[in-house]
Amino acid sequence: MSDLTENQMQNFIIEQKETRKLIHDTKNMFLDIYIDLDHQSYDLAKEKVQKYLYESSSMSYQMKSAYVYLDTVIRQKENKYPDCEIILIQNIPENISINSKDMVMVLTLLLDEICPNILEKQLELKIQWNGNELSIRARGTVKNPQAVLQSGSFNYDFFQNIVSKYEGDLQIHHSENFECLILLFASKSTV
Repeated sequence: MSDLTENQMQNFIIEQKETRKLIHDTKNMFLDIYIDLDHQSYDLAKEKVQKYLYESSSMSYQMKSAYVYLDTVIRQKENKYPDCEIILIQNIPENISINSKDMVMVLTLLLDEICPNILEKQLELKIQWNGNELSIRARGTVKNPQAVLQSGSFNYDFFQNIVSKYEGDLQIHHSENFECLILLFASKSTV
């Protein structure tokens, strides 16, 4: 597990740099257009917007989140599991007081548990930051809901360790649809 985690983290760092570059370049492009508009250079601004639209239409990946770690995990999992479309609903700032490595591991393991078992292609992933609380809710129709994050499994125990570290809560509902809610509290963590 530690070798796998180290390898994943190295891939993560590479993808994180690519995502940060994309965010940086996009911000620079908008700043450049803003300056053109401020100087009433409308034709120049229009050309830049058209160029950006053309270039972005050929991009193989559309960012789902400005939070680099989250975006990178989702990109990796959608590439690994092409039959699992992750519908992200998020309200999370770029910097939160939850250890990024913990969040990456939780999301990686959660998506590795659900995505290969998804039936209806779409997985709803809702992540919200509320002051000192991070909530992660995953919901979807899976092949065998009772087998996903089964109590006593390695991944389940790993989740429990992280949840305990943050004095949080882990709720799993195995019914026709699978639903998992993970709460982590930053003020209680040992970050």
